[in-house]
Amino acid sequence: LMASQLEKYVIRMIADIVGYDPEQSTGIFTFGGTGCNIYGYLLGLRKSIPQTATHGLDTGQDYRFINSQACHYSNVTNLSLLGANIESKLIRTRLTENNDMDLDDLEKQLRACFQLHITVPTIMLTCGSTDTFAIDLIGPVAALRDRLCEEYQVKVKPNIHVDAAVGWALIFFFDYDFDKNPLDINAATLHHLKNNVKRCKDLKLADSFTVDFHKWGYVPYASSLVMIKNRDDLKYLENDGDLYTYFDQETEGHTHLHSTIECSRSASGVFGAAFALHYLGKQGYQLLVAHTLQNAEYFRFRLSCESNVIVIPKNTHGPTVNFRL
Repeated sequence: LMASQLEKYVIRMIADIVGYDPEQSTGIFTFGGTGCNIYGYLLGLRKSIPQTATHGLDTGQDYRFINSQACHYSNVTNLSLLGANIESKLIRTRLTENNDMDLDDLEKQLRACFQLHITVPTIMLTCGSTDTFAIDLIGPVAALRDRLCEEYQVKVKPNIHVDAAVGWALIFFFDYDFDKNPLDINAATLHHLKNNVKRCKDLKLADSFTVDFHKWGYVPYASSLVMIKNRDDLKYLENDGDLYTYFDQETEGHTHLHSTIECSRSASGVFGAAFALHYLGKQGYQLLVAHTLQNAEYFRFRLSCESNVIVIPKNTHGPTVNFRL
């Protein structure tokens, strides 16, 4: 009971910070960022092709999933786990010079699918890629999706899921006063942080997104949460209630049991996330994240001064520093 209450506490807190309606949204703690992103794919699949719940992917309806060439490798392998042919049913969009999703290419791919009546269950975006810390433009992608769905009269919009496993911690800066800069973050770090936060602020427009508290949340493995904007979307994940005859029917609707892809879920991630949020608080996270980014910026600068070192790529401004000797 305590774990369930803490899970709701964390979900409401993240929803409030991001801009989701805490009364309308929900979430599920699950097994790592991979599990969260599986939910992102599955939500779109079940909403757009409900028959997949009982017939798998062999429904006769053609489909394509969409992600970018910069997405985490698990966002490709996850589709294989779901039974999708990743060679023929996955579209990977081109990238811009900022390593984010190319909107022109995305529009081209979406138009091609909609013209041929091919269902697009999920568009998988990234908020903070592992190596380059690329952040896809969530707002423009959502606007493009809505515009094309209206143009082609697509009844069920693709589920926009954001893999924010790495970049989610930027949400603590959504209301930070960058002009006054109360934490006295150095100028170089502040400039890039402000730009990244601006890109991340549209998380509230995503239908679902991934939070890894064990990445940049200072919580032990594994502590991962998939946030869902509309709690009614969980109905699409529900299985036949008769499968759960050994549970008290009075508990139906009070837990996520009928909608989760796991039967047993560890409470360790819930406790870790709840305690970190409570004791660190928003300002504590701001201090930790800013300190990490300042160290990364300084390390990149020092490496760039060495003749036998190449920083790759040069225009990345996240917590990861990649270099070649």
